[in-house]
Amino acid sequence: MKRKSGITVAVLVVTIAVMSLILGTAVIFGLNSVNVANADKYKSILSRVEEASSLFFDQNGYYPVQKDGEKEIALSTETLNTNLKAELLEKNDVENYIYVLDIKALRLVAMDIGTAVGDATTILETKDAFLVNKNSGNVYYLKGFETAGKRIYSLK
Repeated sequence: MKRKSGITVAVLVVTIAVMSLILGTAVIFGLNSVNVANADKYKSILSRVEEASSLFFDQNGYYPVQKDGEKEIALSTETLNTNLKAELLEKNDVENYIYVLDIKALRLVAMDIGTAVGDATTILETKDAFLVNKNSGNVYYLKGFETAGKRIYSLK
């Protein structure tokens, strides 16, 4: 009897299964790396904003706050989302209002987040703004960012 050479169906199925397992694991680790990199990016930007606002305060005696005409743009803490309110409570930053930072006044270059301008309603709709508690100096990113499966709004 002559023996045929070649790959059996069983060997082919096992090979495809192993390759699929390896590829699936690589995709999961790749996505996790992207999430970690994004969280690191937001943490870095938030750190820059915190440092710049603190330096601005030290030099000028006040925080640079966006204005609508002559009136400072303040958001009622009641209008903020539940998670951000919880973080404010956790950090003992419970005030009636939290103010929208003027990023341009901080002179931070290459800012691609937190640059929303407009009245309080526009800021709340876009959620792309940095907020400051004038009493504590704590800075928050209104949109927040995901890290380790949790949405956070500040570094402190």
